[in-house]
Amino acid sequence: MSTLRERARQKGAALIIVLLLVATLAFISLAMSERMMLSARRALNMRQQNVLIWRALAIETLAKSAIETQMAASKGKLTLSSPLMAKPIVIPGEGGTATVAIVDRTRCFNLNSLVVDDGNGQTTNAEAKKEFEALAASTGAANFDAPAIAAAIIDWIDRNAFQEPGGAEDAVYADMPTPYRTGAQPLADVSELRAVAGVTREDYAAIAPFLCAQPSSAPSPVNINMLQDTDAPLLVAISGGRLSVAAAQDVIAATPPGGFDTIDEFFSNDKIRNLGIKEFTNTQFNLWSRYLEADAVIGFADGSADLSVTFEVDQEGKAHVLSRRFGRFE
Repeated sequence: MSTLRERARQKGAALIIVLLLVATLAFISLAMSERMMLSARRALNMRQQNVLIWRALAIETLAKSAIETQMAASKGKLTLSSPLMAKPIVIPGEGGTATVAIVDRTRCFNLNSLVVDDGNGQTTNAEAKKEFEALAASTGAANFDAPAIAAAIIDWIDRNAFQEPGGAEDAVYADMPTPYRTGAQPLADVSELRAVAGVTREDYAAIAPFLCAQPSSAPSPVNINMLQDTDAPLLVAISGGRLSVAAAQDVIAATPPGGFDTIDEFFSNDKIRNLGIKEFTNTQFNLWSRYLEADAVIGFADGSADLSVTFEVDQEGKAHVLSRRFGRFE
């Protein structure tokens, strides 16, 4: 009897072991299946990403060629009605399309112009600081302390430890919850402004559309033929605040359909001529766009990629890539 009981217990134990083995194998099989599915999906995503990157680089090449072709055809003159600028271009492709818009990037205040190298070291560009303050005032941004923010930007860019009145050097940033230091070099992108002391999200949203960070410390040479009604604060800034927003809008509205043919034609406008600002603003206006940006949204399968490429166009109409970024910056 005891032998029969012992055998029954052994059979029960064997059954439990078998069930445990079956359950273990089932879990292993499920895990392997899940890993295989993830691997397949990862491989598909990598392929899709690679295709998007290669297509983005192809779009960059096409944009460069289109800019150079347009500059050659128009002899360097660009206007809002130029075929290249009139509307976004849709480029079809296998498995997706790309939408590319070429936009002017001279209609802006160059933040890096706030600091200049006078040969004896870096110093504040008082004229640029005045323009920045006039620009901030004309945007209608509430609670925007333009003098303090301009001083903080100057301290962020310059390489010295002298703190501008109302500005912020390393000691200010070192006391923040997450400490960091000033850049001590020209800004690479306008978005860097968000790291500067005193710049709130609201301040940035209000003034960022009128700003740029160009590689030189010279004021941005504005293409007068690309100005739109919303760019009036730029003219207010360039005039040092002597133009009102309404007067600046009148100047822009006076632009002929085909654009101005000469700088002198622009300055002959009554709204500008009577201000007597030609002497120190003449270098800030141009008939061609030195900086252009190609903004592309590239689609493939169920994925997409955003690409922004900034080109510098020389006086011979050749485009050179200054910067490239993937993703959308708000």
